[in-house]
Amino acid sequence: MIDRQLCGWRIRTEIDLPELTAWSGDDREPDIHIVVGTTGSDALPDNVPRLPVTVHDDGTSEFVLFDLARYVVDPEARRVTISSRGAPDSPDVRLFLFGTVFGILCFRRGLLPLHAASINIDGKAIAFAGKSGVGKSTLANAFIRLGYPALADDVTVVDLKRPGGPVVLPGLPRLKLWRDALEAAEQSTEGLQRVRETLEKYHMPMAGDYQESPLPLGAVYLMTRVPDERQVRLEQARGINALTRLENDIYRHGIGRQLLGRKRIVDLGMTMLRDVPVYELDNLEHLDGVEGLATRLAARHRTD
Repeated sequence: MIDRQLCGWRIRTEIDLPELTAWSGDDREPDIHIVVGTTGSDALPDNVPRLPVTVHDDGTSEFVLFDLARYVVDPEARRVTISSRGAPDSPDVRLFLFGTVFGILCFRRGLLPLHAASINIDGKAIAFAGKSGVGKSTLANAFIRLGYPALADDVTVVDLKRPGGPVVLPGLPRLKLWRDALEAAEQSTEGLQRVRETLEKYHMPMAGDYQESPLPLGAVYLMTRVPDERQVRLEQARGINALTRLENDIYRHGIGRQLLGRKRIVDLGMTMLRDVPVYELDNLEHLDGVEGLATRLAARHRTD
């Protein structure tokens, strides 16, 4: 099996992960092992956990989806064991591996995952954060079409411990786009894999449009989708409002509080706000103006 890479981690995996590129770094030992546990009808527990993630006394984290799979992360976030009713490498199992489980790995490793897409503009990572459906991936796709590489989609991982300030680590080299967003950009769904079998949402590989090395975090935009009749609003967020909005846009922030405690999550947010400007951005519901918005924002950061 080929070792894979994500966020600079060397990942040795027993299941195929076509979303990730092959490891191209040094010959160090793997940072994370992904292994297969029980499969079949006995793979999942009978009782529903009270919380999305169970943290056991030894520090092991367990995330269970009762119709799909159980994911167990060891206390050092070096091993993920997947037990599933069906194939452990199915698209649905991989979807949550790169979603909630990815978030757990980040929290456990002292990294801050934002619910954001991030773009390379003149050597800095510009992150666009917000709830699902706010248009993060659609805007990232517009930047890519304008020639700006992307570092991440959906989950932007920030390392706050670097000496020079917060750094964004490269994430998955693909976008998740709804059919209407692809059609608005005159891009075909042919040959693209669905995110889930029941959704009209697709994985679009970034190919040559992917930023493979870490970049300093230059700014964070907290996005809100507003009705078409309103104008786009862009203003800097400050003080407690900025902290509250940023906390809500941490990826799986409820699980983060469960694993680390609310104080630690707030501390991470305050650390970022000390070093990185944060803006509020209203994004219109229609898709016609997304390329213009991307052009405007790119120009803004080229002159900063």
